[in-house]
Amino acid sequence: MTISPTLAITLRHPALDDVPAIAKQINTTHFHDTGVPVVVTEERLRALWDVPGIDIPGSVYMAHNAEGQCVGLATCICLSPFEEVETEITVTPELRGQGIEETLLQTVIDHATRIHMPQANPHSRFVLKASADERATWTSQFLQAHDFQVVRGFWKMQIDFDDRPLPTPTWPTGIELRPYEPATQLQVVYDTFNAAFSEHWGFHSIPFDQWEFVMQRDNPDPTLWFNVWAGDEMAGFAMCTAERPDIPNLGYVSDLAVRCEYRKLGLGLALLHHAFGEFQRRGKLGVSLHVDSENRTGATRLYERAGMHVVETSWKYQRVLRESTA
Repeated sequence: MTISPTLAITLRHPALDDVPAIAKQINTTHFHDTGVPVVVTEERLRALWDVPGIDIPGSVYMAHNAEGQCVGLATCICLSPFEEVETEITVTPELRGQGIEETLLQTVIDHATRIHMPQANPHSRFVLKASADERATWTSQFLQAHDFQVVRGFWKMQIDFDDRPLPTPTWPTGIELRPYEPATQLQVVYDTFNAAFSEHWGFHSIPFDQWEFVMQRDNPDPTLWFNVWAGDEMAGFAMCTAERPDIPNLGYVSDLAVRCEYRKLGLGLALLHHAFGEFQRRGKLGVSLHVDSENRTGATRLYERAGMHVVETSWKYQRVLRESTA
Protein backbone atom coordinates (compact mmCIF):
# COMPACT_ATOMS: atom_id res chain seq x y z
CA MET A 1 0.00 0.00 0.00
CA THR A 2 1.53 3.33 -1.06
CA ILE A 3 0.53 6.60 0.60
CA SER A 4 1.61 10.02 -0.63
CA PRO A 5 1.77 12.68 2.08
CA THR A 6 4.45 15.36 1.68
CA LEU A 7 7.02 12.57 1.76
CA ALA A 8 6.10 9.43 -0.20
CA ILE A 9 6.09 6.35 2.02
CA THR A 10 5.08 2.72 1.77
CA LEU A 11 3.36 0.92 4.64
CA ARG A 12 3.63 -2.79 5.34
CA HIS A 13 3.54 -5.27 8.18
CA PRO A 14 6.93 -6.43 9.48
CA ALA A 15 8.62 -9.80 9.18
CA LEU A 16 10.98 -11.31 11.73
CA ASP A 17 13.92 -10.09 9.64
CA ASP A 18 12.77 -6.51 10.30
CA VAL A 19 13.44 -6.73 14.04
CA PRO A 20 16.84 -4.94 13.90
CA ALA A 21 15.32 -2.03 11.95
CA ILE A 22 12.37 -1.85 14.35
CA ALA A 23 14.65 -1.83 17.41
CA LYS A 24 16.80 0.88 15.85
CA GLN A 25 13.76 3.02 15.01
CA ILE A 26 12.30 2.73 18.52
CA ASN A 27 15.58 3.30 20.38
CA THR A 28 16.75 6.17 18.16
CA THR A 29 13.43 7.97 18.49
CA HIS A 30 13.22 7.48 22.25
CA PHE A 31 16.79 8.66 22.70
CA HIS A 32 16.02 11.83 20.75
CA ASP A 33 12.86 12.50 22.76
CA THR A 34 13.86 11.39 26.27
CA GLY A 35 17.63 10.90 26.40
CA VAL A 36 17.23 7.18 27.19
CA PRO A 37 19.47 5.29 24.73
CA VAL A 38 17.93 1.80 24.88
CA VAL A 39 14.33 0.97 25.72
CA VAL A 40 13.97 -2.29 23.82
CA THR A 41 16.28 -5.07 22.66
CA GLU A 42 16.12 -7.20 19.52
CA GLU A 43 15.74 -10.30 21.70
CA ARG A 44 12.68 -8.83 23.41
CA LEU A 45 11.12 -7.87 20.09
CA ARG A 46 11.69 -11.31 18.57
CA ALA A 47 9.94 -12.88 21.56
CA LEU A 48 6.81 -10.86 20.79
CA TRP A 49 6.24 -12.88 17.64
CA ASP A 50 5.16 -15.77 19.88
CA VAL A 51 2.57 -14.00 22.07
CA PRO A 52 -0.37 -16.42 22.36
CA GLY A 53 -3.56 -15.28 20.70
CA ILE A 54 -2.17 -12.01 19.28
CA ASP A 55 -1.01 -11.41 15.74
CA ILE A 56 1.85 -9.07 16.58
CA PRO A 57 3.22 -8.67 13.02
CA GLY A 58 -0.31 -7.98 11.77
CA SER A 59 -0.74 -5.32 14.48
CA VAL A 60 2.37 -3.33 13.50
CA TYR A 61 2.85 -1.03 10.51
CA MET A 62 6.26 0.01 9.23
CA ALA A 63 6.65 3.14 7.10
CA HIS A 64 9.45 3.06 4.51
CA ASN A 65 10.76 5.87 2.35
CA ALA A 66 11.68 5.52 -1.33
CA GLU A 67 15.11 4.15 -0.36
CA GLY A 68 13.55 1.38 1.72
CA GLN A 69 14.58 2.84 5.08
CA CYS A 70 12.24 2.53 8.06
CA VAL A 71 11.09 6.07 8.91
CA GLY A 72 8.13 5.33 11.16
CA LEU A 73 6.22 2.70 13.14
CA ALA A 74 2.71 2.30 14.47
CA THR A 75 1.29 -0.40 16.72
CA CYS A 76 -2.34 -1.36 17.22
CA ILE A 77 -2.72 -3.82 20.12
CA CYS A 78 -6.13 -4.82 21.46
CA LEU A 79 -6.95 -7.44 24.10
CA SER A 80 -10.22 -8.81 25.44
CA PRO A 81 -12.83 -7.32 25.98
CA PHE A 82 -11.66 -5.45 22.85
CA GLU A 83 -12.82 -2.00 24.00
CA GLU A 84 -9.40 -0.33 24.24
CA VAL A 85 -6.74 -0.23 21.54
CA GLU A 86 -3.21 0.68 22.61
CA THR A 87 -1.11 2.44 20.00
CA GLU A 88 2.38 3.88 19.79
CA ILE A 89 3.47 5.97 16.83
CA THR A 90 7.11 6.81 16.22
CA VAL A 91 8.55 8.86 13.35
CA THR A 92 12.20 9.59 12.59
CA PRO A 93 12.65 13.00 14.27
CA GLU A 94 14.07 14.88 11.27
CA LEU A 95 11.15 13.69 9.11
CA ARG A 96 8.34 14.79 11.40
CA GLY A 97 5.83 17.27 10.07
CA GLN A 98 5.74 15.76 6.58
CA GLY A 99 2.56 13.75 7.00
CA ILE A 100 4.04 10.42 8.04
CA GLU A 101 2.57 10.59 11.54
CA GLU A 102 -0.91 11.47 10.23
CA THR A 103 -0.78 8.58 7.77
CA LEU A 104 0.23 6.15 10.52
CA LEU A 105 -2.50 7.41 12.86
CA GLN A 106 -5.18 7.06 10.21
CA THR A 107 -3.91 3.56 9.46
CA VAL A 108 -4.23 2.66 13.15
CA ILE A 109 -7.77 4.06 13.31
CA ASP A 110 -8.75 2.12 10.18
CA HIS A 111 -7.21 -1.06 11.61
CA ALA A 112 -8.96 -0.61 14.98
CA THR A 113 -12.40 0.06 13.52
CA ARG A 114 -12.13 -2.67 10.89
CA ILE A 115 -10.67 -5.47 13.03
CA HIS A 116 -11.21 -4.77 16.73
CA MET A 117 -14.40 -2.73 16.96
CA PRO A 118 -16.49 -5.66 15.66
CA GLN A 119 -14.97 -7.85 18.42
CA ALA A 120 -16.26 -5.52 21.15
CA ASN A 121 -19.72 -5.32 22.66
CA PRO A 122 -21.66 -3.29 20.04
CA HIS A 123 -22.96 -0.95 22.75
CA SER A 124 -19.66 -0.39 24.57
CA ARG A 125 -17.41 2.61 24.40
CA PHE A 126 -14.46 2.03 22.06
CA VAL A 127 -11.28 4.04 22.57
CA LEU A 128 -7.78 4.48 21.24
CA LYS A 129 -5.10 4.94 23.93
CA ALA A 130 -1.53 6.16 23.74
CA SER A 131 1.19 7.11 26.23
CA ALA A 132 3.68 9.96 26.25
CA ASP A 133 6.70 10.51 28.47
CA GLU A 134 6.68 14.04 29.87
CA ARG A 135 9.99 14.65 28.09
CA ALA A 136 8.55 13.60 24.73
CA THR A 137 6.91 16.92 23.96
CA TRP A 138 6.46 16.12 20.26
CA THR A 139 4.37 13.06 21.10
CA SER A 140 2.13 14.98 23.50
CA GLN A 141 1.65 17.82 21.04
CA PHE A 142 0.83 15.41 18.23
CA LEU A 143 -1.72 13.52 20.31
CA GLN A 144 -3.38 16.68 21.59
CA ALA A 145 -3.61 18.04 18.03
CA HIS A 146 -5.47 14.88 16.97
CA ASP A 147 -8.29 14.80 19.53
CA PHE A 148 -6.56 12.81 22.27
CA GLN A 149 -7.25 13.88 25.85
CA VAL A 150 -5.14 13.20 28.96
CA VAL A 151 -6.99 10.71 31.16
CA ARG A 152 -4.30 9.60 33.64
CA GLY A 153 -0.81 10.26 34.89
CA PHE A 154 1.75 7.63 35.83
CA TRP A 155 4.91 8.04 37.88
CA LYS A 156 8.23 6.32 37.74
CA MET A 157 9.45 6.18 41.34
CA GLN A 158 12.94 5.27 42.45
CA ILE A 159 15.13 4.70 45.47
CA ASP A 160 18.91 5.14 45.32
CA PHE A 161 20.82 2.97 47.75
CA ASP A 162 23.88 5.27 48.09
CA ASP A 163 25.73 2.39 49.79
CA ARG A 164 23.67 2.87 52.93
CA PRO A 165 22.24 0.02 55.04
CA LEU A 166 18.67 -0.84 54.10
CA PRO A 167 15.82 -1.77 56.48
CA THR A 168 15.29 -5.43 57.25
CA PRO A 169 11.80 -6.55 56.23
CA THR A 170 9.34 -7.03 59.10
CA TRP A 171 6.80 -9.67 58.12
CA PRO A 172 3.31 -9.52 59.62
CA THR A 173 2.33 -12.29 62.01
CA GLY A 174 1.25 -15.39 60.14
CA ILE A 175 2.88 -14.33 56.87
CA GLU A 176 5.70 -16.38 55.40
CA LEU A 177 8.02 -15.69 52.46
CA ARG A 178 8.49 -18.86 50.44
CA PRO A 179 10.60 -19.69 47.39
CA TYR A 180 8.73 -19.53 44.11
CA GLU A 181 8.09 -22.91 42.51
CA PRO A 182 7.17 -22.35 38.82
CA ALA A 183 5.85 -25.86 38.27
CA THR A 184 3.18 -25.60 40.95
CA GLN A 185 2.59 -21.93 41.76
CA LEU A 186 2.14 -20.09 38.46
CA GLN A 187 -1.66 -20.45 38.43
CA VAL A 188 -1.78 -19.24 42.04
CA VAL A 189 0.27 -16.16 41.13
CA TYR A 190 -2.12 -15.47 38.24
CA ASP A 191 -5.15 -15.72 40.54
CA THR A 192 -3.51 -13.45 43.11
CA PHE A 193 -2.58 -10.97 40.39
CA ASN A 194 -6.18 -10.74 39.19
CA ALA A 195 -7.58 -10.46 42.71
CA ALA A 196 -5.12 -7.76 43.79
CA PHE A 197 -5.41 -5.59 40.67
CA SER A 198 -9.12 -6.01 39.96
CA GLU A 199 -9.98 -2.55 41.32
CA HIS A 200 -7.15 -0.71 39.57
CA TRP A 201 -7.89 1.85 36.89
CA GLY A 202 -8.09 0.36 33.43
CA PHE A 203 -7.53 -3.22 34.60
CA HIS A 204 -8.83 -6.09 32.47
CA SER A 205 -7.94 -9.69 33.17
CA ILE A 206 -6.28 -11.39 30.21
CA PRO A 207 -6.15 -15.12 29.43
CA PHE A 208 -3.69 -17.15 31.45
CA ASP A 209 -1.47 -18.05 28.50
CA GLN A 210 -1.03 -14.39 27.48
CA TRP A 211 -0.35 -13.35 31.08
CA GLU A 212 2.17 -16.17 31.52
CA PHE A 213 4.00 -15.13 28.35
CA VAL A 214 4.23 -11.46 29.38
CA MET A 215 5.22 -12.16 32.99
CA GLN A 216 7.96 -14.61 32.08
CA ARG A 217 9.25 -12.38 29.28
CA ASP A 218 9.42 -9.32 31.52
CA ASN A 219 10.57 -11.16 34.67
CA PRO A 220 12.75 -14.03 33.43
CA ASP A 221 14.55 -14.78 36.71
CA PRO A 222 12.24 -16.80 39.00
CA THR A 223 14.51 -16.13 41.98
CA LEU A 224 13.21 -12.54 41.83
CA TRP A 225 9.56 -13.60 42.17
CA PHE A 226 8.94 -13.03 45.89
CA ASN A 227 5.74 -14.73 47.09
CA VAL A 228 4.26 -14.48 50.56
CA TRP A 229 1.75 -16.85 52.04
CA ALA A 230 -0.80 -16.93 54.85
CA GLY A 231 -1.09 -20.64 55.43
CA ASP A 232 -2.29 -22.20 52.17
CA GLU A 233 -3.27 -18.89 50.56
CA MET A 234 -0.92 -16.61 48.63
CA ALA A 235 -1.32 -13.21 50.27
CA GLY A 236 0.77 -11.23 47.80
CA PHE A 237 3.94 -11.02 45.78
CA ALA A 238 6.62 -8.74 44.39
CA MET A 239 7.55 -9.67 40.84
CA CYS A 240 10.93 -8.18 39.95
CA THR A 241 13.58 -8.16 37.27
CA ALA A 242 17.21 -7.11 37.00
CA GLU A 243 17.17 -7.01 33.20
CA ARG A 244 15.38 -3.86 32.00
CA PRO A 245 17.52 -2.34 29.22
CA ASP A 246 16.52 1.25 30.04
CA ILE A 247 17.81 1.01 33.63
CA PRO A 248 20.80 -1.38 33.57
CA ASN A 249 22.09 -0.23 36.97
CA LEU A 250 18.76 -0.56 38.76
CA GLY A 251 16.45 -3.33 39.82
CA TYR A 252 12.83 -3.06 38.80
CA VAL A 253 9.62 -4.05 40.57
CA SER A 254 7.26 -5.01 37.77
CA ASP A 255 4.28 -5.74 40.00
CA LEU A 256 3.64 -5.45 43.72
CA ALA A 257 0.39 -7.16 44.65
CA VAL A 258 -1.33 -7.72 47.99
CA ARG A 259 -4.79 -9.23 48.31
CA CYS A 260 -7.21 -6.73 49.84
CA GLU A 261 -7.77 -8.83 52.98
CA TYR A 262 -4.03 -8.62 53.79
CA ARG A 263 -3.58 -4.90 53.25
CA LYS A 264 -2.73 -2.38 55.99
CA LEU A 265 -0.59 -4.98 57.76
CA GLY A 266 2.76 -3.73 56.49
CA LEU A 267 3.04 -6.55 53.96
CA GLY A 268 3.65 -4.27 50.95
CA LEU A 269 6.43 -2.44 52.78
CA ALA A 270 8.02 -5.72 53.84
CA LEU A 271 7.98 -6.99 50.25
CA LEU A 272 9.64 -3.78 49.06
CA HIS A 273 12.32 -3.97 51.76
CA HIS A 274 13.01 -7.58 50.82
CA ALA A 275 13.32 -6.68 47.14
CA PHE A 276 15.58 -3.72 47.92
CA GLY A 277 17.89 -5.90 49.98
CA GLU A 278 18.13 -8.55 47.27
CA PHE A 279 18.92 -6.02 44.55
CA GLN A 280 21.56 -4.36 46.72
CA ARG A 281 23.09 -7.79 47.33
CA ARG A 282 23.24 -8.27 43.54
CA GLY A 283 25.10 -5.02 43.06
CA LYS A 284 22.28 -2.79 41.82
CA LEU A 285 22.45 0.90 42.71
CA GLY A 286 18.74 1.27 43.41
CA VAL A 287 15.26 0.17 42.43
CA SER A 288 12.50 1.73 40.36
CA LEU A 289 8.87 0.97 39.52
CA HIS A 290 5.89 2.54 37.82
CA VAL A 291 2.62 3.46 39.51
CA ASP A 292 -0.68 5.10 38.71
CA SER A 293 -0.38 8.58 40.24
CA GLU A 294 -4.05 8.38 41.33
CA ASN A 295 -3.84 4.83 42.70
CA ARG A 296 -6.69 4.31 45.17
CA THR A 297 -5.05 1.55 47.22
CA GLY A 298 -2.44 3.85 48.77
CA ALA A 299 0.46 2.55 46.67
CA THR A 300 2.06 5.97 46.12
CA ARG A 301 2.12 6.66 49.87
CA LEU A 302 3.58 3.21 50.49
CA TYR A 303 6.41 3.82 48.04
CA GLU A 304 7.16 7.19 49.61
CA ARG A 305 7.34 5.55 53.05
CA ALA A 306 9.81 3.06 51.58
CA GLY A 307 12.07 5.96 50.56
CA MET A 308 11.13 6.19 46.89
CA HIS A 309 10.58 9.45 45.03
CA VAL A 310 9.13 10.49 41.70
CA VAL A 311 11.72 10.76 38.93
CA GLU A 312 9.54 10.76 35.80
CA THR A 313 5.94 11.31 34.76
CA SER A 314 4.14 9.91 31.76
CA TRP A 315 0.65 10.62 30.49
CA LYS A 316 -2.03 8.27 29.24
CA TYR A 317 -4.03 9.80 26.39
CA GLN A 318 -7.35 8.63 25.03
CA ARG A 319 -9.38 9.30 21.89
CA VAL A 320 -12.96 8.05 21.76
CA LEU A 321 -13.76 6.30 18.49
CA ARG A 322 -17.27 5.27 19.56
CA GLU A 323 -19.34 6.36 22.55
CA SER A 324 -21.29 3.89 24.64
CA THR A 325 -24.95 3.38 23.78
CA ALA A 326 -25.68 1.08 26.71
